[in-house]
Amino acid sequence: MNILWPDWATPSIIAKTLVIITLLGYIIHAPLEFIHHLVEILHIVYESIAYVLEEILHHVFHLNKFQSQLIVFYGSLTLGLFALYRLYQRLPAFLQRQQVRFYVQYLRLKIFCLGFWRQASWVERAKLMLIQMGFMMGAFMYFLG
Repeated sequence: MNILWPDWATPSIIAKTLVIITLLGYIIHAPLEFIHHLVEILHIVYESIAYVLEEILHHVFHLNKFQSQLIVFYGSLTLGLFALYRLYQRLPAFLQRQQVRFYVQYLRLKIFCLGFWRQASWVERAKLMLIQMGFMMGAFMYFLG
């Protein structure tokens, strides 16, 4: 046995481990990149529509660039405020439905956990309590350090 290179660390195991670590990093990073690109695309679409509207106002109504930009800006602001108002109207009902849904899920999980706890032997219960205590002490020591 080599001290610097253990017997179990074959090149294929190391390669597989590196691939798994890379994939885990990608799984964490990919949704954030997707959201970033989606917002960027939406911004480009908004700017394109605003530019086309400015040009239409400029050529059809013979307005100068500043007046066209003001009309498009205040029109966008009005649409945005209207969308926020509609969201404000619908948000309480949506949050109430989600609260009921989460409470039902909580009750299901509670029933499942109580059933598991009742069926477990005293040894399994002691193991669970010791594991929980270990996590709590570890978190306590981590935050103290």
